[in-house]
Amino acid sequence: MSSLTQIEWLILNETKDDSENLEQLYRALAFEFSPIHYQSNVPDAYYWRESDPPILLADIADAVRSLVEKGLLSVRHAPSDAPATNDVSYVWRSWFQASPEGRAWCSAHEARFADTHLTRLKIV
Repeated sequence: MSSLTQIEWLILNETKDDSENLEQLYRALAFEFSPIHYQSNVPDAYYWRESDPPILLADIADAVRSLVEKGLLSVRHAPSDAPATNDVSYVWRSWFQASPEGRAWCSAHEARFADTHLTRLKIV
């Protein structure tokens, strides 16, 4: 198995436990919590800002497709919305979850990507 990009790893990590669609993946990867102006007595006094470095929606969509092609990500369709096998628009309409192979890959390589995962969770 070829190595994964940082974005592919982040997607697998997001989909290890539950299914996500492209929009949810984009929100989870392209934005980070910012506690600037946070006040514990004002629950809405925080915001999401673009991650640093920024992650493009196109790069996330390409990584989803790559992971599906590698067999590390399973595609979950709405029953009436199953695309033709050559129709790549499934990336925009489907839900995704790490396949058993994808979860095994995560477990086997977790140490290598531990810093990546922590970097994405940092609060600055």
